[in-house]
Amino acid sequence: MNDLISLIVPVYNVELYLEQCLSSITKQSYRNIEIIIVNDGSTDNSIEIAKKFRILDHRIVIYSKQNGGLASARNYGFSKSNGDYVIFIDSDDYISHRHVENLYKTLMTHNADIAVSKMQLVDTKGKAVRLSCKDSGNIIELSRIDALKSLFLQKKFDNSASAKIYKRRFCEEYQFPEGKLYEDFAIIYKMFMVAEKVVYIDKSDYFYVQRPLSITNSDFNKGKLDLLQFIKEMISNKKLNELNLSKYGEVKSFSALVNLWRSIPYENEYNNVIWNELIKYRKSVLDISDSKIKLKMGACLSFLGRKISYLVLGRK
Repeated sequence: MNDLISLIVPVYNVELYLEQCLSSITKQSYRNIEIIIVNDGSTDNSIEIAKKFRILDHRIVIYSKQNGGLASARNYGFSKSNGDYVIFIDSDDYISHRHVENLYKTLMTHNADIAVSKMQLVDTKGKAVRLSCKDSGNIIELSRIDALKSLFLQKKFDNSASAKIYKRRFCEEYQFPEGKLYEDFAIIYKMFMVAEKVVYIDKSDYFYVQRPLSITNSDFNKGKLDLLQFIKEMISNKKLNELNLSKYGEVKSFSALVNLWRSIPYENEYNNVIWNELIKYRKSVLDISDSKIKLKMGACLSFLGRKISYLVLGRK
Protein backbone atom coordinates (compact mmCIF):
# COMPACT_ATOMS: atom_id res chain seq x y z
CA MET A 1 0.00 0.00 0.00
CA ASN A 2 1.89 3.03 -1.27
CA ASP A 3 -0.56 5.00 -3.40
CA LEU A 4 -0.04 8.67 -4.13
CA ILE A 5 -2.27 10.83 -1.94
CA SER A 6 -3.07 14.44 -2.85
CA LEU A 7 -3.27 16.92 0.00
CA ILE A 8 -5.05 20.07 -1.15
CA VAL A 9 -4.46 23.22 0.90
CA PRO A 10 -6.33 26.41 -0.12
CA VAL A 11 -4.54 29.51 1.19
CA TYR A 12 -5.96 32.98 1.69
CA ASN A 13 -4.46 35.49 4.12
CA VAL A 14 -3.46 33.02 6.81
CA GLU A 15 0.11 34.15 7.52
CA LEU A 16 -0.42 33.70 11.28
CA TYR A 17 -1.37 30.03 10.91
CA LEU A 18 0.18 28.72 7.71
CA GLU A 19 3.58 27.77 9.11
CA GLN A 20 2.04 25.47 11.72
CA CYS A 21 -0.24 23.95 9.09
CA LEU A 22 2.50 23.23 6.55
CA SER A 23 4.92 22.05 9.21
CA SER A 24 2.39 19.44 10.34
CA ILE A 25 1.83 18.32 6.74
CA THR A 26 5.50 17.93 5.79
CA LYS A 27 6.13 15.78 8.89
CA GLN A 28 3.61 13.11 7.91
CA SER A 29 4.64 9.50 8.56
CA TYR A 30 3.12 8.54 5.21
CA ARG A 31 5.59 9.93 2.69
CA ASN A 32 4.05 9.37 -0.75
CA ILE A 33 2.05 12.57 -0.86
CA GLU A 34 1.80 15.59 -3.08
CA ILE A 35 1.09 18.84 -1.26
CA ILE A 36 -0.90 21.18 -3.48
CA ILE A 37 -1.04 24.73 -2.17
CA VAL A 38 -3.51 27.02 -3.90
CA ASN A 39 -2.80 30.68 -3.21
CA ASP A 40 -6.25 32.18 -3.65
CA GLY A 41 -5.18 35.80 -4.16
CA SER A 42 -3.61 36.35 -0.72
CA THR A 43 -2.58 39.90 0.04
CA ASP A 44 -0.52 39.12 3.15
CA ASN A 45 2.72 37.16 3.57
CA SER A 46 1.15 33.71 3.04
CA ILE A 47 2.75 33.06 -0.35
CA GLU A 48 6.24 33.82 0.98
CA ILE A 49 5.75 31.34 3.81
CA ALA A 50 4.60 28.71 1.32
CA LYS A 51 7.64 29.31 -0.88
CA LYS A 52 9.99 28.77 2.07
CA PHE A 53 8.41 25.38 2.69
CA ARG A 54 8.63 24.48 -1.01
CA ILE A 55 12.41 24.96 -0.87
CA LEU A 56 12.57 22.46 1.99
CA ASP A 57 10.13 19.89 0.60
CA HIS A 58 10.04 18.96 -3.11
CA ARG A 59 6.57 17.43 -2.70
CA ILE A 60 5.06 20.92 -2.42
CA VAL A 61 3.59 22.53 -5.51
CA ILE A 62 2.25 26.09 -5.38
CA TYR A 63 -0.40 27.52 -7.68
CA SER A 64 -1.60 31.11 -7.55
CA LYS A 65 -4.95 32.35 -8.83
CA GLN A 66 -7.28 35.29 -8.45
CA ASN A 67 -9.38 35.21 -5.32
CA GLY A 68 -12.43 33.06 -5.88
CA GLY A 69 -13.19 31.65 -2.46
CA LEU A 70 -12.62 28.34 -0.72
CA ALA A 71 -14.69 26.23 -3.13
CA SER A 72 -12.90 27.63 -6.16
CA ALA A 73 -9.49 27.02 -4.59
CA ARG A 74 -10.34 23.42 -3.69
CA ASN A 75 -11.68 22.68 -7.16
CA TYR A 76 -8.63 24.24 -8.77
CA GLY A 77 -6.29 22.30 -6.51
CA PHE A 78 -8.05 19.06 -7.33
CA SER A 79 -7.79 19.77 -11.07
CA LYS A 80 -4.01 19.93 -10.63
CA SER A 81 -3.76 16.80 -8.49
CA ASN A 82 -2.58 13.34 -9.48
CA GLY A 83 -3.33 11.24 -6.43
CA ASP A 84 -5.59 8.21 -6.26
CA TYR A 85 -6.88 9.55 -2.97
CA VAL A 86 -7.63 13.10 -1.82
CA ILE A 87 -7.49 14.92 1.52
CA PHE A 88 -8.53 18.55 2.03
CA ILE A 89 -6.78 20.55 4.74
CA ASP A 90 -7.73 24.11 5.67
CA SER A 91 -4.66 26.31 5.90
CA ASP A 92 -5.44 27.65 9.37
CA ASP A 93 -5.74 24.13 10.81
CA TYR A 94 -3.10 21.48 11.48
CA ILE A 95 -2.86 17.69 11.67
CA SER A 96 -1.09 15.01 13.69
CA HIS A 97 1.97 13.41 12.09
CA ARG A 98 0.00 10.18 11.47
CA HIS A 99 -3.17 11.76 10.09
CA VAL A 100 -2.63 10.72 6.47
CA GLU A 101 -1.32 7.26 7.37
CA ASN A 102 -4.20 6.52 9.72
CA LEU A 103 -6.82 7.60 7.18
CA TYR A 104 -5.23 5.76 4.27
CA LYS A 105 -4.46 2.48 6.05
CA THR A 106 -7.92 2.38 7.59
CA LEU A 107 -9.54 3.02 4.23
CA MET A 108 -7.54 0.26 2.56
CA THR A 109 -7.79 -2.29 5.37
CA HIS A 110 -11.56 -1.98 5.55
CA ASN A 111 -12.07 -1.61 1.80
CA ALA A 112 -14.04 1.59 2.30
CA ASP A 113 -14.77 4.58 0.07
CA ILE A 114 -14.32 7.31 2.67
CA ALA A 115 -12.44 7.33 5.97
CA VAL A 116 -13.03 9.93 8.67
CA SER A 117 -10.93 10.90 11.66
CA LYS A 118 -12.02 12.59 14.84
CA MET A 119 -11.68 16.37 14.84
CA GLN A 120 -10.57 18.39 17.84
CA LEU A 121 -11.65 22.01 18.11
CA VAL A 122 -8.85 24.22 19.47
CA ASP A 123 -8.22 27.93 19.95
CA THR A 124 -5.38 29.85 18.31
CA LYS A 125 -3.04 28.75 21.13
CA GLY A 126 -3.81 25.06 20.65
CA LYS A 127 -6.02 24.72 23.72
CA ALA A 128 -9.08 22.52 23.36
CA VAL A 129 -12.18 24.68 23.03
CA ARG A 130 -14.69 21.93 23.59
CA LEU A 131 -13.50 18.81 25.36
CA SER A 132 -14.63 15.58 23.74
CA CYS A 133 -14.58 12.04 25.01
CA LYS A 134 -11.11 10.55 25.32
CA ASP A 135 -9.89 8.94 22.11
CA SER A 136 -10.53 5.21 22.11
CA GLY A 137 -8.63 4.51 18.91
CA ASN A 138 -11.48 2.28 17.82
CA ILE A 139 -12.34 1.94 14.16
CA ILE A 140 -16.02 1.75 13.29
CA GLU A 141 -17.39 0.52 9.97
CA LEU A 142 -20.52 2.33 8.85
CA SER A 143 -22.97 1.44 6.14
CA ARG A 144 -24.20 4.18 3.84
CA ILE A 145 -27.33 4.66 5.99
CA ASP A 146 -25.48 4.76 9.31
CA ALA A 147 -22.78 7.06 7.93
CA LEU A 148 -25.39 9.54 6.71
CA LYS A 149 -27.17 9.41 10.06
CA SER A 150 -23.92 10.19 11.86
CA LEU A 151 -23.20 12.98 9.40
CA PHE A 152 -26.60 14.63 9.85
CA LEU A 153 -26.76 14.16 13.63
CA GLN A 154 -23.10 15.23 14.04
CA LYS A 155 -22.58 12.48 16.58
CA LYS A 156 -19.17 11.22 15.43
CA PHE A 157 -18.32 13.71 12.70
CA ASP A 158 -19.85 16.57 10.76
CA ASN A 159 -20.12 17.58 7.12
CA SER A 160 -16.77 19.36 6.97
CA ALA A 161 -14.68 18.40 3.94
CA SER A 162 -11.65 18.13 6.21
CA ALA A 163 -10.57 15.20 8.43
CA LYS A 164 -11.59 12.80 5.65
CA ILE A 165 -9.93 10.89 2.82
CA TYR A 166 -11.81 10.24 -0.41
CA LYS A 167 -11.30 7.97 -3.36
CA ARG A 168 -10.54 10.21 -6.31
CA ARG A 169 -13.76 9.44 -8.16
CA PHE A 170 -15.84 11.11 -5.46
CA CYS A 171 -14.08 14.44 -5.99
CA GLU A 172 -14.37 14.03 -9.76
CA GLU A 173 -18.12 13.57 -9.51
CA TYR A 174 -18.85 16.24 -6.92
CA GLN A 175 -17.27 19.67 -7.26
CA PHE A 176 -17.69 22.37 -4.62
CA PRO A 177 -20.17 25.12 -5.63
CA GLU A 178 -18.05 28.16 -6.45
CA GLY A 179 -18.97 31.66 -5.36
CA LYS A 180 -21.05 30.30 -2.49
CA LEU A 181 -20.70 29.90 1.26
CA TYR A 182 -21.54 26.63 3.03
CA GLU A 183 -19.86 24.66 0.23
CA ASP A 184 -19.30 21.67 2.52
CA PHE A 185 -22.98 21.54 3.46
CA ALA A 186 -23.84 21.38 -0.23
CA ILE A 187 -21.50 18.55 -1.22
CA ILE A 188 -20.32 16.18 1.51
CA TYR A 189 -23.64 14.44 2.14
CA LYS A 190 -23.86 13.72 -1.60
CA MET A 191 -20.53 11.91 -1.45
CA PHE A 192 -21.78 9.89 1.49
CA MET A 193 -24.93 8.95 -0.41
CA VAL A 194 -22.88 7.10 -3.03
CA ALA A 195 -20.33 5.58 -0.64
CA GLU A 196 -20.86 1.88 0.00
CA LYS A 197 -18.87 1.97 3.23
CA VAL A 198 -17.44 4.66 5.48
CA VAL A 199 -14.99 4.03 8.32
CA TYR A 200 -14.53 6.25 11.35
CA ILE A 201 -11.36 6.44 13.45
CA ASP A 202 -11.93 7.55 17.03
CA LYS A 203 -8.62 9.39 17.23
CA SER A 204 -8.08 13.16 17.21
CA ASP A 205 -5.78 13.61 14.23
CA TYR A 206 -7.20 16.85 12.83
CA PHE A 207 -7.10 20.10 14.79
CA TYR A 208 -9.67 22.68 13.75
CA VAL A 209 -8.51 26.13 14.81
CA GLN A 210 -11.39 28.37 15.84
CA ARG A 211 -10.23 31.86 15.01
CA PRO A 212 -12.25 35.06 15.47
CA LEU A 213 -12.13 36.17 11.81
CA SER A 214 -13.11 32.86 10.22
CA ILE A 215 -16.20 32.66 8.01
CA THR A 216 -17.99 30.57 10.63
CA ASN A 217 -17.46 33.17 13.35
CA SER A 218 -17.92 36.28 11.23
CA ASP A 219 -20.92 38.61 11.47
CA PHE A 220 -23.97 37.97 9.32
CA ASN A 221 -23.92 38.96 5.68
CA LYS A 222 -26.34 38.19 2.87
CA GLY A 223 -23.91 35.68 1.39
CA LYS A 224 -24.77 33.36 4.27
CA LEU A 225 -28.28 33.04 2.83
CA ASP A 226 -26.70 30.52 0.43
CA LEU A 227 -27.51 28.05 3.18
CA LEU A 228 -31.22 28.32 2.35
CA GLN A 229 -30.60 27.20 -1.21
CA PHE A 230 -28.52 24.21 -0.15
CA ILE A 231 -31.05 23.14 2.46
CA LYS A 232 -33.82 23.25 -0.13
CA GLU A 233 -31.70 21.10 -2.46
CA MET A 234 -30.98 18.57 0.26
CA ILE A 235 -34.53 18.26 1.55
CA SER A 236 -35.83 17.71 -1.99
CA ASN A 237 -33.07 15.21 -2.88
CA LYS A 238 -34.81 12.11 -4.27
CA LYS A 239 -32.09 9.68 -3.23
CA LEU A 240 -32.21 10.95 0.34
CA ASN A 241 -35.95 10.37 0.34
CA GLU A 242 -35.46 6.86 -1.07
CA LEU A 243 -33.11 6.11 1.82
CA ASN A 244 -35.79 7.31 4.28
CA LEU A 245 -33.37 9.88 5.68
CA SER A 246 -35.28 13.08 4.99
CA LYS A 247 -35.99 13.68 8.67
CA TYR A 248 -32.30 13.29 9.48
CA GLY A 249 -31.55 15.90 6.84
CA GLU A 250 -34.09 18.17 8.49
CA VAL A 251 -32.33 17.74 11.83
CA LYS A 252 -29.10 18.89 10.25
CA SER A 253 -30.94 21.77 8.57
CA PHE A 254 -32.40 22.89 11.89
CA SER A 255 -28.96 22.85 13.51
CA ALA A 256 -27.34 24.84 10.71
CA LEU A 257 -30.18 27.37 10.61
CA VAL A 258 -30.12 27.92 14.37
CA ASN A 259 -26.40 28.72 14.20
CA LEU A 260 -27.02 31.18 11.39
CA TRP A 261 -30.08 32.71 13.04
CA ARG A 262 -28.18 33.33 16.29
CA SER A 263 -25.66 35.46 14.40
CA ILE A 264 -28.28 37.85 13.00
CA PRO A 265 -29.36 40.86 15.11
CA TYR A 266 -32.96 40.46 16.24
CA GLU A 267 -34.07 43.68 14.48
CA ASN A 268 -32.56 42.60 11.15
CA GLU A 269 -35.22 41.56 8.61
CA TYR A 270 -33.35 38.33 7.88
CA ASN A 271 -33.60 37.24 11.49
CA ASN A 272 -37.31 36.64 10.93
CA VAL A 273 -36.69 35.06 7.51
CA ILE A 274 -34.32 32.48 8.96
CA TRP A 275 -36.60 31.92 11.95
CA ASN A 276 -39.50 31.02 9.67
CA GLU A 277 -37.27 28.50 7.93
CA LEU A 278 -35.82 26.82 10.99
CA ILE A 279 -39.16 26.23 12.70
CA LYS A 280 -40.17 24.11 9.70
CA TYR A 281 -37.71 21.46 10.86
CA ARG A 282 -38.02 21.54 14.64
CA LYS A 283 -40.52 18.68 14.77
CA SER A 284 -38.04 16.34 13.10
CA VAL A 285 -35.49 17.16 15.81
CA LEU A 286 -37.99 15.94 18.39
CA ASP A 287 -39.10 12.95 16.31
CA ILE A 288 -35.56 11.57 15.86
CA SER A 289 -34.66 10.01 19.18
CA ASP A 290 -30.91 10.24 18.51
CA SER A 291 -30.93 14.01 18.05
CA LYS A 292 -28.52 15.81 20.38
CA ILE A 293 -30.00 16.89 23.69
CA LYS A 294 -29.03 20.54 23.18
CA LEU A 295 -30.73 20.52 19.79
CA LYS A 296 -33.89 19.06 21.28
CA MET A 297 -33.85 21.74 23.95
CA GLY A 298 -33.53 24.39 21.25
CA ALA A 299 -36.44 22.86 19.34
CA CYS A 300 -38.62 22.89 22.47
CA LEU A 301 -37.61 26.46 23.25
CA SER A 302 -38.62 27.56 19.76
CA PHE A 303 -42.28 26.89 20.59
CA LEU A 304 -42.11 29.83 22.99
CA GLY A 305 -41.55 32.16 20.06
CA ARG A 306 -38.78 34.05 18.31
CA LYS A 307 -38.27 36.76 20.92
CA ILE A 308 -37.85 34.49 23.92
CA SER A 309 -35.70 32.08 21.91
CA TYR A 310 -33.40 34.89 20.84
CA LEU A 311 -33.08 36.20 24.40
CA VAL A 312 -31.82 32.76 25.41
CA LEU A 313 -29.85 31.69 22.34
CA GLY A 314 -28.87 34.88 20.50
CA ARG A 315 -25.19 35.79 20.40
CA LYS A 316 -24.43 38.64 22.74
